[in-house]
Amino acid sequence: MTIRSNKVIIICILALSIIYLSITLSADSAEIHDAPPGTIAVTGTAFDHYAPDTVEIVLAVESRNLSASGAAESNRAIMDKVITKLKRLIDPGQDRIKTISYNLQPRNEYDRKQQKSIMVGYTATNQISVKTKKIHKAGDIIDSAISSGANRVQSINFSIIETKEFCRTLLSKAAKSARDEADTVASAFETVISGVKEASSSCSTHEQRPVVRYEMMQGKTASMASTPVKAGDIKLTATVRTVFTLRN
Repeated sequence: MTIRSNKVIIICILALSIIYLSITLSADSAEIHDAPPGTIAVTGTAFDHYAPDTVEIVLAVESRNLSASGAAESNRAIMDKVITKLKRLIDPGQDRIKTISYNLQPRNEYDRKQQKSIMVGYTATNQISVKTKKIHKAGDIIDSAISSGANRVQSINFSIIETKEFCRTLLSKAAKSARDEADTVASAFETVISGVKEASSSCSTHEQRPVVRYEMMQGKTASMASTPVKAGDIKLTATVRTVFTLRN
């Protein structure tokens, strides 16, 4: 093999090496260009307080008698009076009264002489829920039920049923808060937001227990003020969780 032939072979090898390196660099460049963008996850929140539009009052009638039928009949008669009177205070078109639970069971007491528990009668308990948009009638509903024979006020809760418009406003604020936070973080890394990869949202209330005062006083007349009930405002919170993409 001559020196000239050796030179040709070396030149061919060098040429092939250059071509290979070019292809490799091009591939690496393409991989870098096609790499998935970075992401940043942020959560934006917004809240405000709104007046409730609905009140739900849970009342109960508890009756005792020596016999089961006696306890049940006494309870039925009293609850009929309670419901009849309550229907006059609510709007039948949009409000409702419904039974939550009914219970009839033996009533036992401990006998010291016999040193054991003995049955002394029966207890019937009927629990109903009154749900109305007439919030200003909450105190009257409680007084009316008690004057008719109800002997338990189990609970009273205020809520916001129509939250659509409130949530729309708060979600818009929460989304803007999320974007502002993402822009701030992206700027710190000397990059910018390029899009949204995924997002989720929620809007919920944080109900507060109202203040209710009821005094069982002898001789309370109808002319006296109704039971004072203070509802207070309800906190509504919107949350937007977003994953933004960053420009490469």
